[in-house]
Amino acid sequence: SCIIEERSFLRCEDLVYGRMSFKGFNPEIEKLMIQMNSKCKEEKIEEDDKMEADVSDEEMARRYETLVGTIGKKFLRKRDQRVLKNDDEDEDDEVEEGNSNPRPSKRAKKMFLKPQD
Repeated sequence: SCIIEERSFLRCEDLVYGRMSFKGFNPEIEKLMIQMNSKCKEEKIEEDDKMEADVSDEEMARRYETLVGTIGKKFLRKRDQRVLKNDDEDEDDEVEEGNSNPRPSKRAKKMFLKPQD
């Protein structure tokens, strides 16, 4: 009762070629696979081209610049990271000069103490 009778061959027209070979195991079959399945691949390539979104060169350049900076920060040594953070904090302090309540630093700054006689 699992048998379905079909009077037309329309369902069989778009099937993939049945014999398969991979990684050069049977080169003759691979050539046949390419020939028989090329129709399907052309249609898929056309669909993929339609679905791809175009990104302008300027937008790609901006994204690449930020990506380079982000990945560059990831591989810095700890000493270099501290210097980079201090530079960023200095820039933030310059921007916040107009504010009456500057943000407190996270750790106390070390200063040289003169010896007492």
